Formats: sequence, structure tokens, C-alpha cells
Amino acid sequence: MNNRGNSVIIILVVVLVVGVLGSILYFATRDFGSVADINTQGNNTIVADEATTDNGNNVQHNVVPNDLELAGHHYIQFNSETYEEIKNQNHILFFYANWCPTCRPADEQFRKRIRELAHEYTIVRVNYNDTDTDVDEKNLANEHGITYQHTFVLLENGKEVKRWNGGEMDELLSQIN
Repeated sequence: MNNRGNSVIIILVVVLVVGVLGSILYFATRDFGSVADINTQGNNTIVADEATTDNGNNVQHNVVPNDLELAGHHYIQFNSETYEEIKNQNHILFFYANWCPTCRPADEQFRKRIRELAHEYTIVRVNYNDTDTDVDEKNLANEHGITYQHTFVLLENGKEVKRWNGGEMDELLSQIN
């Protein structure tokens, strides 16, 4: 009876280890498309895009041209040169991690619904604690005391007004109104 109990425990441990390793492998090799969809030409990296269909009903993504403004609304990838230009204006810092399961849907919603944002605001997507984070992004996170991805910081005229964690476009709109 004792051998049978030990065998069950060993089998459960093996199944648990295989499940954990399988999950890690799955998420480590999965392409979430966050980097490939971003136009990185020049200084102004634009994250927003529009989906259209061709006559064969295939969805095509048209990356917004390399221009800071998108019909009066903004969603940009952080870089130090562009941020210098807008840091004293109204903007929202979105601390994003490419591995974060709540950041990716928020990023996708911001791309699709950016025109709903009041024209006086720019969302600045800042990589945080992931493989794409650079020194300037780390410094910005430290400057604002960020300790968690998917943190939003609302700045008006360059001064912090509010911060919150989580949410997508509806939450963001409710926070600035």
C-alpha cells in the first residue's frame, strides 16, 4: 500500500512538472505580434494601425505612416527624442511589457480605438521590464516610481495628475474625463 501511495505522488509531480514546462515553452515561443506591427522608421514610431479587407475578405493591416499625428490623436512608442518634444504637453504614459497578458489587449485596443481619445492627449507606450526595454525607458520608469507593468500615468502640461493600474480604452477614457 505504501508503494502505491508513493507511485501516485511521483506521477502527480511528473505531470505537474511537465505541465509547467509546457506552459513556459508555449508562452516563450508564441509570437504576440507586438513588435512586428510597429513602424520604427525615423524618430517617431507609430503604434496605431487600421485593419482593412481586400476583395477576398482577407484582413490587411495598414501601419500608420511615420508621422507623429494620427488624425489629431496620438499613440506613439517611446523614444527619448520624441518624448522631449511632448513631455510638457498632456499625455499618458502606458508602461507596457511584451510578456504581459493584460498589456497586449490594451495595446491592441489603443491601436484600434485611438480616434476616441481627446485630441489634446498622446498615449506614450513605454516598454517596461521586458526584452525591449532600453536605458531611457528604465530611467523614465524610475523617475515616475513605476514598479508594475500595465501602469498608466496621466500628465497634464508635464505634471503628474493621476495614475492607475490596468484597464483598456474604456478605463483610460474614464480616467481622463
